[in-house]
Amino acid sequence: MSSKNKYICKSCEYKTDSFAKIKRHLFNGKRCIPLLNDYYKYSNEQCIILSLIPHDKDNKQNIDINNLKKYNKICSYYDLLNERLLNKDMRKNKCCSYCKKNFNSCVELRNHILLECFDNEINDLENKKIENNINKTDLNMENSNINNNSTVDNHSTTGKKV
Repeated sequence: MSSKNKYICKSCEYKTDSFAKIKRHLFNGKRCIPLLNDYYKYSNEQCIILSLIPHDKDNKQNIDINNLKKYNKICSYYDLLNERLLNKDMRKNKCCSYCKKNFNSCVELRNHILLECFDNEINDLENKKIENNINKTDLNMENSNINNNSTVDNHSTTGKKV
């Protein structure tokens, strides 16, 4: 691998110098067979993030491992993550679509999205789901009360006992 960056799947140790290939490996629908390696202590989500962050020529990753502890829902949002990482506008303007911060390279922007903004988007989506569920519950309760009241009103106008 002669390129500056290389990607390594933290589960099976698949190696490539292409972001597209590691992304395809991680998101192809088939799970790779995990090896007992230094990354077995990390969750599946953390391994995915670590696999998408490139290694430099000294085989080091520019990442604070402590930031990975918050990742626990990425597997539920594979398609969305894949879509965000494929964004063609991202390659042109190198600007984060979430926080509008500019970057010098696509690699820096991808790392930023993976480590900072995508987790924020997941949290926003989760909060919206919770709000929608609460609103649906409230609406169902209101409809139930309206139906109960109209049943009582119908019986009282007809002279029947409820």
